[in-house]
Amino acid sequence: MWIHNSNKRSLNKINLGIIGAGKIVKSAHFPAYLKNANVDIKYICDSNASVEEELRLKELEIPFSTRSDEVINSKLIDVIIICTPPKSHYELCKQSLMAGKHVLCQKPFCGDLEAANKLITLAEKRRLSLFVNETFRWYPVYKKVKELIENDEIGYPILTVFEDFGWSDYHPYEQSEKKFLLLRNSSHKLDLFRFWFGDNIQCIDAKLKAVKEHPVNGELIVLLNLQYSDNHMVHLIDNGASSIPGYRKIVIHGSKGGLRIDDNNLELFKKKKNKRSMWEKLEVKGSIIPDAFNDIIDLIANSIISGEKSKYNAKDYIKTLELVEGAYLSSELGKPIQIRKKSFG
Repeated sequence: MWIHNSNKRSLNKINLGIIGAGKIVKSAHFPAYLKNANVDIKYICDSNASVEEELRLKELEIPFSTRSDEVINSKLIDVIIICTPPKSHYELCKQSLMAGKHVLCQKPFCGDLEAANKLITLAEKRRLSLFVNETFRWYPVYKKVKELIENDEIGYPILTVFEDFGWSDYHPYEQSEKKFLLLRNSSHKLDLFRFWFGDNIQCIDAKLKAVKEHPVNGELIVLLNLQYSDNHMVHLIDNGASSIPGYRKIVIHGSKGGLRIDDNNLELFKKKKNKRSMWEKLEVKGSIIPDAFNDIIDLIANSIISGEKSKYNAKDYIKTLELVEGAYLSSELGKPIQIRKKSFG
């Protein structure tokens, strides 16, 4: 197993080529990978030539190009990281796989399930790894929550409430899109719910609203409910047009206790018989940057070196995309949508 940020020397490294160097790359991918002893960044591509100077690539001796094909066809590259606008994901993923490269694609992967399944089939045919960069699963706090639930620290989940508020930044290409917050941000939460609670979801009920004052045309308010087969209810309020300072709060109510969560803090409540119970703040090691981004890279590295498939690959992410599509359909029809059991087989 590879361990990043450690003194243990790995026997192998994987070489990365990054296509697209926007905000998420500059603030997260790039600084995270630079600190990862298991990978080397061998190439970066972006249509904006100023990226080379902004990231000090000459000083770091990392080649730069404005042409994606130079990165894709480079014999130095093992894994292509695709961080371009979503509409370009399908073609770049396809080209990378055809060139024999493993791929990590920024969420939300492809625009539709048919295109996503074609890429998965292609990756399997060519025996290549294909992953989606869904970072919420790898936030240190959220990983700890998963551990506590699995260890039965709060009993079985009864009700989960996830609130996320803040004025949403957007890329220029997103302003005219009909789909926005659900695909862009709420998809993170849907994938996280699957990570925490599993896939035994019976139905999804969603209401999506646009906001006149915001420059984005698509939905900016997402109200969503998931009903699990064990009667666990999950309620999401995602507001991308809030005028108050942004904040995120999560409460998971269980049969034996509960959890209070934000991105950096975690509190546990355990109900004790005949004794006053108090919230306990838990220590969580690590940080979102670089750990959440390096965890997925290490997962890919392990998969490539061992030859074993990871369950957190693009084929698994299809289930998250199905929930996203179900939420859009639910809002359009104005009623809950039953989740097909065969989707989660």
